[in-house]
Amino acid sequence: SIMISKQEKEHIINNHKHTLLWYDRINKKLWLSYNHNQIDNYIKDVLLATSLHDCIKTGNNYYFYNRQENIKITINSHSYSVITVDRIK
Repeated sequence: SIMISKQEKEHIINNHKHTLLWYDRINKKLWLSYNHNQIDNYIKDVLLATSLHDCIKTGNNYYFYNRQENIKITINSHSYSVITVDRIK
């Protein structure tokens, strides 16, 4: 695991993406009932608010551990696709 740079974090925030199926999955996993726009804004806000010390790269993935929202966002390091979002236990 390595910590990512501020520039790398900004690039991820500006380029992350996901599929239509992903929206339903995120609502289910996070116990939300957001529309697509609300989810997009929520994920971007969480990525922005995550401390640089809590943004790491391991293998082919970036992990954003946001303690305020108590979630982990996993993003593929090649495609910048959001793979999943999980509650931190």
